[in-house]
Amino acid sequence: MARVNLYNYRAQENYYKKLRIYLLLVVGVVIALLVNVMIYGYLQIKIMYQQTRNSFLITHINILDNQLKPIRDFNQRRQQISNKINLIKDIDAQRDDMVAFFQQVDKITPKRIYFTALTYQQAQVDFNGVAAGPLYIADLLDKLRESQGIFQMPVLKSNSTGDGNTYNFVISASVKPFLVAETESNGISK
Repeated sequence: MARVNLYNYRAQENYYKKLRIYLLLVVGVVIALLVNVMIYGYLQIKIMYQQTRNSFLITHINILDNQLKPIRDFNQRRQQISNKINLIKDIDAQRDDMVAFFQQVDKITPKRIYFTALTYQQAQVDFNGVAAGPLYIADLLDKLRESQGIFQMPVLKSNSTGDGNTYNFVISASVKPFLVAETESNGISK
């Protein structure tokens, strides 16, 4: 029997197997690298696209904020005015009766009438004063009669000529209770 030496053939087969394994490993690594590069590139494109969108949105949000700033300022001023109005209403609700009395006197007093004394006792008030003419006194009496406020039934007690062209007068009127008169004039009922 003749013996055939297969060592070279087996060595060559082992070499080719190793070569194929190394080749498959290199091809696998290259494919993995290519896949990673493609995924990285895809993600980088998506990140750039999202950053572009974000910068676009931030720019337009800033533009809208600048356009809405006058509205916000107006709302802040409106809120401040509303707070001041509420404060005035609170102070008005807590004010003294004499403040209401003098406010009503100020509303009905015509020009060129000057009071020298106001006497207020219980439900009666006496206006002592000086006027530039009798027409001003008549105007004061008319306003006292027409007022829907706290004064009722005004009566001219005395009228006399003073120094120069002045006229002294005394007018007496009855007075409603202040709080009742205030709530009636504001349309509020207690």
